Amino acid sequence: MKHYLFTKGVFSPVEGLLPSNRGFAYADGFFESVLCLDGKPTFWDLRVHRMRRASEFLKLEALAFDDLHKAIVAVLTEHHHSITRIRLTIYREGEGRYLPETNVPAVLLSVEDLNASPFHNTPARRIGVSTVRLFNSPEGNHKLISKHAQVRAALEAKERGLDDLIMLNTSEEVSELIAGNLFAVIGSEVLTPSLRAGCLDGVARRVLLELPQVKSVRLTMEQIMGADALFGANSVTGVMPLEYDSIAANPELMIGFKDHLESRMY
Repeated sequence: MKHYLFTKGVFSPVEGLLPSNRGFAYADGFFESVLCLDGKPTFWDLRVHRMRRASEFLKLEALAFDDLHKAIVAVLTEHHHSITRIRLTIYREGEGRYLPETNVPAVLLSVEDLNASPFHNTPARRIGVSTVRLFNSPEGNHKLISKHAQVRAALEAKERGLDDLIMLNTSEEVSELIAGNLFAVIGSEVLTPSLRAGCLDGVARRVLLELPQVKSVRLTMEQIMGADALFGANSVTGVMPLEYDSIAANPELMIGFKDHLESRMY
């Protein structure tokens, strides 16, 4: 994996960051994971929308997103790999303690080569329910650097031999998966947890909510247990069929949602 720092409109290679970096010291920032195909970041307009909202939430100055996009494309052009996953880590510059010295954002770009697009042939994932609880807070709607609840849940999933876990909030409402939004097919409707449940305002979630049968609601485990099918979605791996308890994976039912998501990649 290669790392680059955004300075004066371009990305320059970087080997490491100072321990005084506020992203490291205080988790004072957010991130964006982006699937890039043939040198182009996918879902860029929706990612800009989410990054703007996260910047406002953290009271960071606005990024120059057109310049950022050009700089990313320039790095990917030199990289010469058709399928990559990049991570943009946006953190507050300067030092200071809880009170920062500045609200200027810095951007770190990490580039990882992939052998194939995760959007294709996504296998069914076996899931359970996590013992870790999320706060039903607006913080969960943003991809903030502080993701220790998801890290703990990922370790729990590994210990239990599962691929993913449903995460509930402190009100025992369904919130999300560890690394994606959750969707329940119930009759003719597809339900996904409301942002008020503390789930991530996912890019794939926003795209799928464009479909008339997909609705954002307060979702309970009782509704999940009565679902005809479950699937997860995020903007890097696409649509993921899920197996939970007596609910079998139904990849064929996912085709229409997968097609709609792929149609909105650019």
